[in-house]
Amino acid sequence: MTANATSLATSLVQSVDWLAVAPPTIAALAGLAVLVADLFLPEHRKHLLGWGAIAGLALAALALL
Repeated sequence: MTANATSLATSLVQSVDWLAVAPPTIAALAGLAVLVADLFLPEHRKHLLGWGAIAGLALAALALL
């Protein structure tokens, strides 16, 4: 590879700011977990899903700090 091709290839690689991506990722994964759990929980345990959603959003809020 030439020097131009090497510098171009290295400039295309971007770093990810994981602290900026963490809160929406946590909220999305918590929502997905609640939706999947809704499929398998019996009717008398469905009230726990609300608490699970609140816990996931609280974790996402904590990740903002």
